[in-house]
Amino acid sequence: MSLNKRPGSPFWYIQFQYNGHTYIKSSKTTDKKLAAKLETQWRSQLIEQQQLGVKQALSVKEAFQLYSTSKRSLVSAYNVELWCSRSIKYFSSKSYIHEIDTIDIERFRSSLQDASYANQTIMHAMNQVGGTIKYAKRMGYRTADIQMPQIKVSKGRLRYLTIEEERRLLEVLDPKRPIKWLPDHDQRTPEMRRELQDIYDIVVVLLDTGARHTEISSMRWDAINMEDGTIKLWRSKVQNESVHR
Repeated sequence: MSLNKRPGSPFWYIQFQYNGHTYIKSSKTTDKKLAAKLETQWRSQLIEQQQLGVKQALSVKEAFQLYSTSKRSLVSAYNVELWCSRSIKYFSSKSYIHEIDTIDIERFRSSLQDASYANQTIMHAMNQVGGTIKYAKRMGYRTADIQMPQIKVSKGRLRYLTIEEERRLLEVLDPKRPIKWLPDHDQRTPEMRRELQDIYDIVVVLLDTGARHTEISSMRWDAINMEDGTIKLWRSKVQNESVHR
């Protein structure tokens, strides 16, 4: 065992060799006895991993963050990150991802149900938990053998807004409309007017194209052709592109 301090740091550093490799890291403590215990614990973990085949443990927070980062290229990346953050908070009593078992996941599902979340939202939340555990396992970390809950999502009947409903919706969103607690339109700041106009415009685009909000909000300028009045939309759910006039 070798414990030493480095210039400018109050913490004890652990350094030892194992199977021809040198391992060095800070104990993040100024207590030498505690640092010695951490060194023994670190050695034991290396023996378990290399000699007994026990996989390395990964913290709950790091597991969800790694999974969220791996999904940043998706259109739904914001929602993935949101539910990963909420999962970190819910499972805060667990130190490592392998400590989360089927019962814990079922309790998480029940808590969302009690909070009146729709089944579609609950299913999305469960997908992030299950995806994180599968990702950690694929990366070689220790995980529990879990069974994800089955969430039934009602497809329901496809319903379109009537002409009257659409008219009323746009009337309510009219950027020039009087709004309680806000000054009249000509007295509003440029930022206020821009935000209200943006909300109105995006709703019009959604109504005219039938696209999802994420498909419109992630659309690039090069997908818009001002000459022939068309836009190209990438449909992430079905993995194809459609053209709208």
